[in-house]
Amino acid sequence: MYAEQQLNAFYLVKEKGLAVEIRLDYRLGGGGGGGGGGGGGGGMVTAEEVERGVKGVMETESEVRKRWEEMSKKCREAVGEGGTSLASLGQFVQDLFNEEMG
Repeated sequence: MYAEQQLNAFYLVKEKGLAVEIRLDYRLGGGGGGGGGGGGGGGMVTAEEVERGVKGVMETESEVRKRWEEMSKKCREAVGEGGTSLASLGQFVQDLFNEEMG
């Protein structure tokens, strides 16, 4: 249904370090065919697994939390006065204006 969710989760956990792994085994029913639930790590994510993941991110010394703080700072700088995002948007508007007038 939402095929890109698995790719996004993997990317955020493994590539960017901006999320914690709750479970990367996405097969339904633990790999024994269709259907959800059942043992073996498949099926629904438990409340305990979610709790572990949230606590892992919220810990002050968490590497994931440090990465989020770093990325937040970079994002604020990019959209702030003189930031790269604001400059790019300004250049885009200028290009549109020049194209329309020229």
